Amino acid sequence: MIDRCSPPGQIYLNRKQNSLFYKQAKFYSVDEIAEIIRGTGFDDFSFRQTVFKDMPEITDREIVSTGYGNGLFAVIHGEKMTKYDDITEARELLCLPERASMEEIKSNYRKLIMQWHPDKCIGNNEKCNEMTKKLTAAYKTIICYCNQYKYSFAKEEVEQYLSAEDWWFKRFGNDPLWGNINKS
Repeated sequence: MIDRCSPPGQIYLNRKQNSLFYKQAKFYSVDEIAEIIRGTGFDDFSFRQTVFKDMPEITDREIVSTGYGNGLFAVIHGEKMTKYDDITEARELLCLPERASMEEIKSNYRKLIMQWHPDKCIGNNEKCNEMTKKLTAAYKTIICYCNQYKYSFAKEEVEQYLSAEDWWFKRFGNDPLWGNINKS
């Protein structure tokens, strides 16, 4: 992609007004493209850039460096977000139900890591090390998924998780037929 925020990108952006070739071109910043790509399920980006001068000034091969913001061309590499099978495998390894709160996830992880940690585990030390690594990887997979999850604060969604008392009060309120429930 061409990075419009880089110094060479600014040159080409300025040429857009006077050139038939560039007039129809769309220039984006690396951040804009990364956000678009993130929306398709990719994350954990790494960036490379090259072409640090105006094209007519280039006489030899251009270097490739990490990062972005200085080079005209940027390459973005992203990792696809975790797959369902990976999440299911991690969930099962951590002994989690299909629906779990963050508190349950952390609690199960802590219990299992205490059980299998090589310093606490009695028995085959190699198996304990392997299980500890698997548990840590599973926890990272679940936490990564949770961090990518879009939370809904819509009224309908929030009301699905009312406590029994709140559910009752919402439906019946202070109706004397059901008793004088003082809810503030």
